[in-house]
Order: sequence, then structure tokens, then C-alpha cells
Amino acid sequence: MYRLGLKKLTHRRFKANFTFLGCFIDGIIDSTELLTKINFKVSTFNVRHIYLFSLPICNTKYSKNQRLHRMMSIGNKDPLTLLV
Repeated sequence: MYRLGLKKLTHRRFKANFTFLGCFIDGIIDSTELLTKINFKVSTFNVRHIYLFSLPICNTKYSKNQRLHRMMSIGNKDPLTLLV
């Protein structure tokens, strides 16, 4: 797999989700339907940890691996790289 220069599917999916989320936050992708589905987290006081998105509670792995939920959790893992 590495001889052909291919990366693992998980790495490619992570990079694609992270790139899409960055373009969405920067305003390159303009979609009001997606904007209504994303839960931005607004903290009312100063906190030590910054989370951009409020994630719903998922009881199953199927609901945890939905596209928007996966993108929001990726954005919460390293939010400062999205904001730069």
C-alpha cells in the first residue's frame, strides 16, 4: 500500500473531513442547510479547554460515525488549527 503512495482510508477520511470543516468555517462553502445542522458551542465564561462544537450523545456507533458528528468531533480534537 505504501509502495503505491496510498494512505490508509482512515487517514484520507480524516483529512477530507478536516479540510471540509475548515472550508466551511472559513466561508468558502456556503450552505444554510449545513449551518443549521452544526451545533456551535458558545461558552458563557472563560474556560481552559476550547470546544467549537456541542456534540449530541450517541448511544450507538452507527450514530457516532455519521458525517456531521464525525466532523464536529474532529474539530473539537484540535480546534485552534481550524481557527488559524
